[in-house]
Amino acid sequence: MQLSNRLLTQLTEVLQRPPSPGRFPSSLWADIQAQGWAYMNQLEDLVEIMDHRMCHLRLEEFAHAAGCVIRPMRDRPRFKNTDWYPTQMIEAADVAGLCIFVEALGLSIDPQPMVDSLYDQVATMERLTLAQADIYCYSALRLKAEADPAKCRTGRR
Repeated sequence: MQLSNRLLTQLTEVLQRPPSPGRFPSSLWADIQAQGWAYMNQLEDLVEIMDHRMCHLRLEEFAHAAGCVIRPMRDRPRFKNTDWYPTQMIEAADVAGLCIFVEALGLSIDPQPMVDSLYDQVATMERLTLAQADIYCYSALRLKAEADPAKCRTGRR
């Protein structure tokens, strides 16, 4: 993970604002999980509901810094010769991985419900993306960090 100077400046400014923890948007997360993908506006809504300070960050740049992939996607066309216009989307596991990353940076995001809902699927995989590995290790690392923060390094390597 490497944050540019601009992202570090944005993060510093946001962390100086008073925290504004919100609730976990379970219905929005259920929609994302059911689709397996999130539109970028769904991602923005998800994190801004949990911590309003997130509206001051450029999520696409943080997603890139966290190793998450934003892909152009579209619904299957009714006719094969139909023109199509892609929409930027991010996989559900990458949404959870990004939330884990942002929480480790100090924002009031709680990715535990996302981790809980994706863990069983991720635990059966042989090869993992960075986001899936974060999901797989999240609960154990969080418990260690809560027990003794000085001995545990959470977040991405």
